[in-house]
Amino acid sequence: MEFKYIDVAFGKIKKQITDFEKTIFLSGIECAGKSYVLEKVGKYYSSDKVILSLTSTSVLENLEYGVFIAALSRTGEYSQALSVATGIISEKNKTFGLVSEFLINYKKNQLKYQLISFSEVEIDILNRISLIRKKSELLILADDVDKWDSESKKLLGKLIALQNDLECSFIKDTVLIFTAKSVESLDLNIGSCFHIEIECNLSYNSFSEEARKLKISSEQTIHELYDITNGNIGLIANIKKYIDVSSLTRTESLQKQLFQILEKRIDSSKKISDEVLSTLQTATVIGKEFNLKYLTKLLEQPIGELDYHIEIGCDEKFVTKQDSENQFSFSTDTLYSFFVSKLNGRSTDYHYKFAKILEKISPYQFYLRYFHMNLSGNVFEAIPLLTIHCIRQCMDGCDPSEKSLEILHKHDNYWNVYQNISQSIKNYRTGTDYTQYYDLIESSDLCVDPMVNIEKDYVLCLLKYRTGNMNDFNDIESILAEYFDGDTDFSQHIRIGMLLFLLYCNRLGNYEKAKKVEKTITKQIQQELVNCLDLEKEIRIMERLSPALYANEIAYVKTQRSLNFFEDKRTNYSKEYIMSLTNFLGVGIYLVGTTVDSELSWESLFTKACKGIEFLNNVFNMNIYGIPKLINNYILVGILSRSLTFQEGIELFDSLLSENGHIPSRALLECNQMILKFLDGEKEEILVPMKELFLNTKAHEYYHFIIGINYLNILIVNSAYKDAEIIFDELNYVVPTISIMDDLYIKKHYDMLKIIIAEKKQYSSIEEYCHYFEKSIHLDESPFPDVWRKASIFSDLQYWSEY
Repeated sequence: MEFKYIDVAFGKIKKQITDFEKTIFLSGIECAGKSYVLEKVGKYYSSDKVILSLTSTSVLENLEYGVFIAALSRTGEYSQALSVATGIISEKNKTFGLVSEFLINYKKNQLKYQLISFSEVEIDILNRISLIRKKSELLILADDVDKWDSESKKLLGKLIALQNDLECSFIKDTVLIFTAKSVESLDLNIGSCFHIEIECNLSYNSFSEEARKLKISSEQTIHELYDITNGNIGLIANIKKYIDVSSLTRTESLQKQLFQILEKRIDSSKKISDEVLSTLQTATVIGKEFNLKYLTKLLEQPIGELDYHIEIGCDEKFVTKQDSENQFSFSTDTLYSFFVSKLNGRSTDYHYKFAKILEKISPYQFYLRYFHMNLSGNVFEAIPLLTIHCIRQCMDGCDPSEKSLEILHKHDNYWNVYQNISQSIKNYRTGTDYTQYYDLIESSDLCVDPMVNIEKDYVLCLLKYRTGNMNDFNDIESILAEYFDGDTDFSQHIRIGMLLFLLYCNRLGNYEKAKKVEKTITKQIQQELVNCLDLEKEIRIMERLSPALYANEIAYVKTQRSLNFFEDKRTNYSKEYIMSLTNFLGVGIYLVGTTVDSELSWESLFTKACKGIEFLNNVFNMNIYGIPKLINNYILVGILSRSLTFQEGIELFDSLLSENGHIPSRALLECNQMILKFLDGEKEEILVPMKELFLNTKAHEYYHFIIGINYLNILIVNSAYKDAEIIFDELNYVVPTISIMDDLYIKKHYDMLKIIIAEKKQYSSIEEYCHYFEKSIHLDESPFPDVWRKASIFSDLQYWSEY
């Protein structure tokens, strides 16, 4: 049954959408019908728009960004095939334009929105919304925003700012409608949104007319209902199907009366047993929306038995089954509040138990674990969880919520640890003195829970791993090894194990210990997969890191498996997808010509690279997912597959290297660009810049060695053999940390250059030299990778330290 004021509000919204209004704010008092209007709008436009419904009624409502995370998870895994057909490879202008467009948009958006700070979590969410928008015009329906968690509300504010910007490509073809009681209740700057207010406090005559549509005929009952609701007919419509409204009186508060009526209804029901009632009461611990599998663990009862109880709750319209398997929600806030009230003193015990369950099934959800532990009244165990949550937020590049920091500030010792780590991470990102932030973390308060000390030490070890020297590496090995062998929180244990694995591979060169750590981590994750399916992600991350330890076919199989997993789930794991793709391309570059996989070719690698670029081009272009590394590998496979010309590759490097600020592996990017210039015929022009690059990288042995070998090729073609002999002798004393994949073939290159320098031949062109080198370097019959036949050594870029 619809009321006139509902039709009026709906009509106004339709008109504004027709008039191309992009942002609409719908306000009204409790039970005014805001949610009903949004539902009506969603149904009306469902045939020609994609609908994204954002609501606070969620099991994740107490998790930061919970509204967005829950809504996006309900949309399912967005697996629309990206339109990168094989034909795109031959259309050089199209592929070149694709990556050029991406780089232009990336920079433009960085400058345009530098005043709006986006955390990595927010970028992930916006990326996924953007991918949904690419499918069709998007209608975002955000309900009861004033009830949202603070981080979701802040992100909506940023979304509104982007929406109100007519030049912003991200929000193109998108309409956003959001509701709340009033502008004041939002605590947001909503700018110039079109505002519609639902007027539902009716006159008595209008109220009486609408009440009769609800089949309430008694004039006395209508009078009483009018007085109780102050003319808000929506309150009656909201509860009529759950209780007998004729039982309401003017003598007590509405909620108290509703609870009393529900009590009588349950007492008189033959279907609602004590077991059903207990099941419904306990489900409120999980949230207004709950999963039956979680409830099974909480009550320690068979899922079949609980499913029977919940089905009775559905029959009685207390709960509603959701689209997802085993997912239910309480039908109204009033019903949810009623069953919460029936828990009485048992709620603290259940919240503690659920916090411990989350430790097993969602070990990485530290805020959710804190939330339930805090509701159990156990502050001693809750605050360490909140501290770790805030530290990880900081490590991920985003600020914890003001509410979280306000709570943490009341606990001086934990606040001290967080503050020191937060300041140290800022120092690290701005490149200030390393020792200063080592000392700052080490000076943190020790009188904290062991979990927090472990997290603090992990951050210190990670920073030393990335910026320290050999003494630092030896120091952190003992710390990490002790924790890894000890009894630690599972999520901390896995992170420590991964860092220890990388330390052995990339810093200490102890591959035997690295293999032992890898085997232990993989086994432990597999054992816990029964409790926490999300842990499969950690196995795939370990496979992504495999080139640090394994060579050739093994690394190829592992990185391919990692890529396949994250590519299928790229809307959920966009960062991991880009990282795994980058590593797969890096490994694949060295295997074309040797692998047993007949499908691996330069063309197939270029197709994969195009998919990654198109993915980034379709999402929110402010991401920080290692763009230089992916673009570098894209250019390399483009050149090697002859899908890009040397000049196109040079131009893309120009665009990439023009970025201000720190670009990881900039020296290798510059070296790759100079190789392209060399192969394009600039043999004299790049002599000086290549020499400068070689001299400027003495502090980094690997860079110095790789750049030195490429510099030798340029000197040889220019017949500068005297300088070549000096550089060759210098490189003889450089012992870089080279991955297992590089080691064999790079030595062959080095030995070949020794022969060529001794011959002192004169070459009429770059082509003649490259042909001679390629013909001479591989004389035996064993498989030899295509890329290593060439005189110049291109440097792929991979993710071995970030995870």
